[in-house]
Amino acid sequence: MLKKRFLLGLIIIVLFYLGENFYLPRKNMEFEFIANEIYKAKEETLKKKEELLKTSYNFNDYLDYKIEYSKVLFKDLYHYKNEITIYKGKKQNIKENNLIINQKGLVGVVKKVNENSSVVELLNNDNLSLSVKIDNAYGILKYKDKKLVIEGINNKVNIKKGSPVTTSDISIHPENVYIGIIKNINYDKYEIEQILEVESKVDFNNVTYLGIITDLRGEE
Repeated sequence: MLKKRFLLGLIIIVLFYLGENFYLPRKNMEFEFIANEIYKAKEETLKKKEELLKTSYNFNDYLDYKIEYSKVLFKDLYHYKNEITIYKGKKQNIKENNLIINQKGLVGVVKKVNENSSVVELLNNDNLSLSVKIDNAYGILKYKDKKLVIEGINNKVNIKKGSPVTTSDISIHPENVYIGIIKNINYDKYEIEQILEVESKVDFNNVTYLGIITDLRGEE
């Protein structure tokens, strides 16, 4: 009787052990399959976003430059900082002053680079100062009173509403990167200098997938 009970207990233990060893690998396989599916879905989404950047309005103008794609890691749109942090950094050859774009135009400028992330100042940042051009006229793009404005162009230069604004060829940044259009034309209090208001189509509160122009003028 004792032998039978012993044998029965041994069989139960063996079956339990075998069942656990069959079940756990299957469970691990299911987990690995789900993880792979999530990874593939993320990769597919990123590829679609990259394709959108490549084929969207004005983006083809940038394709002469080297482009690195990234997603936003963190947004700081408070306390007048208007900064974002992106996933790419020194290991991906990102440098200070690299321009950040999306399908609508210029988004910002890289100001700080870490190993695997970078801080970007958006165009609607009070620290902004960027050399730009409208046709053959050159000025400085700034963010003042919650507006993008261009200063430094005298009142004798003929500027028209709707004219495109791009980065200039007299700075470290690549030229001809689209920013926006001239929305309004005003003058300083002495009516000597034009104050040009710029309209950008970029939604700075809703940026997710971005392109980083890794070229800098003067580099080989």
